[in-house]
Amino acid sequence: MFGYSIIWVLFGIGCHVILYFWTRYKQSKGISIRFKSQLFRPSNLVGSSTSVASQKIETKVKDEEEGINNNNEKVNQEEVVMKPQSDSPDKEGQEENDEQTSCHIDEVNGSNNGVHNNNNSDDNDDDNDNDNDNDNENKLVSHGDPNATPSYWKLFMKKTVDTSPFICGCCVKEEKYVTERQPKSSADKILDCIKRFVCYVVSFLFLLATIINIGASYEQCKAKTALPITFRKLYPADYTTGTMCAWDKNGPPGPNTTIKEFETVKEVKDANYEIIHCGACGNCSNWNDIQLQYTSREYLAGITKKCTQESFGRKVNPTDDSDELVQCNHLQVGFTIPCAKAWAWDENHTKKHAVFTFLQAQFTQSFADMEVSFTDITMATIDEAISGPEFVPRVGATRRRMNIISDIQRPKYQQCTAAQQNWAEIFTDPFYPPVGGTYVVQKPNTPSMDCVIVGQDDSS
Repeated sequence: MFGYSIIWVLFGIGCHVILYFWTRYKQSKGISIRFKSQLFRPSNLVGSSTSVASQKIETKVKDEEEGINNNNEKVNQEEVVMKPQSDSPDKEGQEENDEQTSCHIDEVNGSNNGVHNNNNSDDNDDDNDNDNDNDNENKLVSHGDPNATPSYWKLFMKKTVDTSPFICGCCVKEEKYVTERQPKSSADKILDCIKRFVCYVVSFLFLLATIINIGASYEQCKAKTALPITFRKLYPADYTTGTMCAWDKNGPPGPNTTIKEFETVKEVKDANYEIIHCGACGNCSNWNDIQLQYTSREYLAGITKKCTQESFGRKVNPTDDSDELVQCNHLQVGFTIPCAKAWAWDENHTKKHAVFTFLQAQFTQSFADMEVSFTDITMATIDEAISGPEFVPRVGATRRRMNIISDIQRPKYQQCTAAQQNWAEIFTDPFYPPVGGTYVVQKPNTPSMDCVIVGQDDSS
């Protein structure tokens, strides 16, 4: 399932990258309709607006010609009506009649001119309105330059502001669409580059955090599902009465003590042996490694964690004695080679199934807490749930199997109460590995701290 999740994430990213470069290529050719309002076919928009404007102009020209002809006809009619019925010999009366007639004609002409002027003013207003409409349309149309065409986002935001100016007007900057780009200064170009860089970095970090959280959630859900099954396998009903690993109690235990495996607790007692741990003996069921289980109980997690971190980015071969991870467990903890190999397998296997949880733990200290429960899924939980069913039988000796009580509270059924050794009396020597170092140690519900381990290689 995890592999499919990664494939889908990479597929989505790949699709976006391909579409991005395909769009850029189309834009360079001037034929792109993606992310740009060229979908509206600017050429058609311009042609249609031109045809409409030409129709309006032709209509206005016809109206003006008809208006002039009508006015001329009215003037002629008025002139005919105002002619005197008979010739008057009185010159003064004739002059008065001429003046009245001319005045009346002027009034008619004036009214006609006024009507004509009003018509012209109305036409001019219509022309201005049409020009304004054309200007607004031209702002949204790119004349041959695809880069100058506003994006769909800008068109959407502009329409939003126009629809709700009181709500969105103060939040959205009004865009001014131009058909020609203004040259930028060097400072503006540098500022744009900085903005783009910051934007890309922030976007990448958000994308990375999203991928890490999705991956960590998947890992933790998988561990939470597997944990009850693991517990049933590692702690069966005969956990404290079945197979046992024991040593001979004739004399004090030591490096030369004989260690054997028995099928039942009764067989252990009949052979005059003492139980070391529940379960079968493993690669770590020897005097050296059993001692390290007790003396390194406060530092073992920090040391093995550092060994695992150092193995990131390289191939690990847990079956190779000279592998760096195997040697790290052997030198910095002190495990024997067979035991170091078993621990190297566990660390490498858990790393594959908890890499996102580990990355998430770098930001949230809670995930570095070593407490295991059904509610908090930590790296230790993933280790136990995913790697435990195979790791525990390999090593044989573990702290819970040895009934070592640690600061981590465990359910009682997981403690091997059949093992009644007094480990503090048996292992009196302090932890003294072949190679020392500084490690980050964190006890449950406490802040992490740096701890210096003195090794056998320390000349001081």
